[in-house]
Amino acid sequence: MPKIVSPVHSGLKTLMDGALLIETLERVAELRGDPAELVYTHLFEAYPDYEALFVMDQDGGVRGTMLSACFDCIIGLAEKSTMPLLILEAAQLQHDAYDLQGEDLSSMFTAIRDAFRDVLSNEWSQRHEETWHEALLALQEISRKAANQPL
Repeated sequence: MPKIVSPVHSGLKTLMDGALLIETLERVAELRGDPAELVYTHLFEAYPDYEALFVMDQDGGVRGTMLSACFDCIIGLAEKSTMPLLILEAAQLQHDAYDLQGEDLSSMFTAIRDAFRDVLSNEWSQRHEETWHEALLALQEISRKAANQPL
C-alpha cells in the first residue's frame, strides 16, 4: 500500500498509511457492524466525567453523530483532505459550552483506535499500531489548530 504524507494543514511531517486507516474502518464494520457502543465504553472508561455530558442523549443520536464526524475526520486524514480541520473547528464551537478543548476532543480518536484494536484482535499488527499512532498525532495537532482558530 502506498504511504501518504500527513495533510499539510496538520503541520506534521510524518508518513502515514492512509489506505490502512480506511481498511481498518471497513474491517471493523465487517466484524462488528456499528462500533459505537464499544467506542463509547472505551471513552467513558478513560474519561468517566464525559458520560454525564451525554445524559440527554437517550436514543444515542448525539453519540452516533459524533462518531460519524470522527470517522469523516479519519477518512479525510487518509485522503489528505482539509475536511478534518473544518469538522473539528465546528466541533470545537459546539463543545465550547461544555468547556471542552481540542485535547478533549481528540480523546475520542484514541477511544476509536482502542476499540478498533479490540475488534481486530489478532489481526491488529505493528503496522496498524504505527499508522494509528501517526493518525492520532495528526488529529491531535488538527484539534489544537481548530481550538485556536479566531472566531
